[in-house]
Amino acid sequence: MGIDAVERFKAETLRIYSVLELHLSNGLAGGGGGDEAREYLVGEGRGKYSIADINAYAWVRAWKRMTITEEEMDGFPLLKKWIERIGERPAVVRGVGDEYDEEVHPELLLTAKQGR
Repeated sequence: MGIDAVERFKAETLRIYSVLELHLSNGLAGGGGGDEAREYLVGEGRGKYSIADINAYAWVRAWKRMTITEEEMDGFPLLKKWIERIGERPAVVRGVGDEYDEEVHPELLLTAKQGR
């Protein structure tokens, strides 16, 4: 993947993060435009934890691995709070803990030899 492809992916990721930030702010059309920020992606009012949060978290939590800087993420304060909120849930802590971290346990990585 060339540098242009990486930059396009990063730009698209930041665009999607902007949409999520707007949604969490309750600023999207039909979002009620309330004063309170949403806690979760779907549901009335502040939202309710759902499969939408589970699915999005798996991708959004990896922002550091996508060459997105801390300064860039500072532009998404509600998204950062959402990442933290979801990451603190007990089931999420168990599911993404060190037992499943390939940097802590490199033996979890599939190698070309294992795949054959």
